[in-house]
Amino acid sequence: MKKTVFMKVLALLFVGTGALAYSCSGDDIFEEEEDARSLAKRAMSTRGEYSDAYSVNPVTAGSYTGTSLSRKCDVSISWNAGYIGGTQRIPQSELTVSVTRCSAVNASDITVDATWYGGSNIGVFGTISYTYEVYVKYTDEYGNEKYRWEKRRGSDSYDFSPNLNYITPKELEEMLNH
Repeated sequence: MKKTVFMKVLALLFVGTGALAYSCSGDDIFEEEEDARSLAKRAMSTRGEYSDAYSVNPVTAGSYTGTSLSRKCDVSISWNAGYIGGTQRIPQSELTVSVTRCSAVNASDITVDATWYGGSNIGVFGTISYTYEVYVKYTDEYGNEKYRWEKRRGSDSYDFSPNLNYITPKELEEMLNH
């Protein structure tokens, strides 16, 4: 009888330990999945999305032209007079950007974005996306080598440090009233 009770207690202990181990490992898996999701979100966020760009004094309108980091595209940016950063200060200095040349063959469907970044040294960062065509060799179903045009997606980025002219809030107000 003692042996039977001892075996039952031992079996319950074994089952309890297994259940506890299973529940703990489930929590670890959940935490790992959460970590993976947050890492994936971080990897997808673009530089400047959560920018700390901030300027106490407003800037005058201006423009800047430069070349993308891979030297494939010529990029022009311009901005209006206003404040950089912060949502309470009006008017905001907004960026306008255009690509004047992109050396990819038959580049089309060009899209570009821009964002302010930085604190004491403010710059502009952006990405360029485009479609281009390449002439590729392929083998058809009969084993014959042929050529055709294929569309591909390309991308590039730019990082500019334009010279900004700062003015006082009073000067900005006077500019806007005239």
